Amino acid sequence: MSATRERDSVAHRSGEQMTGHVPTPPTLADRIVETLFDGREPSGSDRILFPGVGTGPFVTAVRRYCESRDRSFPDAVGLDTDPELLAAARDAHAEYVDLRERDFLGDCSDLGTFDYVVGNPPYVPIERLSEGEKTRYRRRFETASGRFDLFVLFFEQALDRLNDGPDSGDVFVCPYDEDGRLPPEPELGVFGDWASLRRDRLEDRSCVEKNDRPWYGWHENPPMEDVLRPKILCQDITDDPTFWLDADGDVLPRHSVYYIVPEDPDDLDALHDHLNSPEAHAWFEANCQRAANGYLRLQSRVVKKLPVPDDVVGEPVDDPHQTTLGERTHM
Repeated sequence: MSATRERDSVAHRSGEQMTGHVPTPPTLADRIVETLFDGREPSGSDRILFPGVGTGPFVTAVRRYCESRDRSFPDAVGLDTDPELLAAARDAHAEYVDLRERDFLGDCSDLGTFDYVVGNPPYVPIERLSEGEKTRYRRRFETASGRFDLFVLFFEQALDRLNDGPDSGDVFVCPYDEDGRLPPEPELGVFGDWASLRRDRLEDRSCVEKNDRPWYGWHENPPMEDVLRPKILCQDITDDPTFWLDADGDVLPRHSVYYIVPEDPDDLDALHDHLNSPEAHAWFEANCQRAANGYLRLQSRVVKKLPVPDDVVGEPVDDPHQTTLGERTHM
């Protein structure tokens, strides 16, 4: 898995391994670390976090990187819940990393922030989580909505632990190119290396078994020409309808996230403000279906009917009195 501030992960229940430990091959760890430091060489004053550190494959890779380039090893913290893996990591890396037995998906605010987060997150579908874990994660993480996988929570937690400086960022793992094409397997590069570690699980998905899709493909080809444009994002089920602005088109939405792309890019900011206005909020409360516990379903067919006042955007449509969000955007 590739990163510019990345994450490693092995998750466990007390005494019972939940995800299975998947060792990261040294060649893959080296490639990820080279991507991590591409454009910004590490220094001894930087901080680096190794969540789910395991036996320390990424620590070893960072050590190799720094030693080969005569760079100082950053101030480092490593987390894992498996005492046996931590014992092996301490034997090899205790002088380089502050290794702690704790859950990366718990409260990590006391750790402060980091310049780099590097690793290989778990691929754990929601079906493998207990009801207690689902409830706990949904309370803690914004991305734990609808059907979610554990690795998504690791992304959110890693981003929360990053500094807000200009070099903070993330490289999302996606097999598709910018025109939505799924490359042949030999062209997958680092993604292919990462996905190969989880090939058995990926092949078990219904879209592969029933629909004859490539084992590394998504359930459906993403419309990259839309999702990589400036857009507005919202959750499909929420207790408080909130809309986020992706002004640069950098965010790749998950299946539980709707994206709204204005027909006229100049309307982006105005529509974003309107969607978060008290008037729009009241309209959603009155018109959206209710889910469990009073949550609202922001179904696209309903959201498209949201009235958009003529003074919110620029040029009116043919009949301004019938202007709706669906006429101004596509979802």
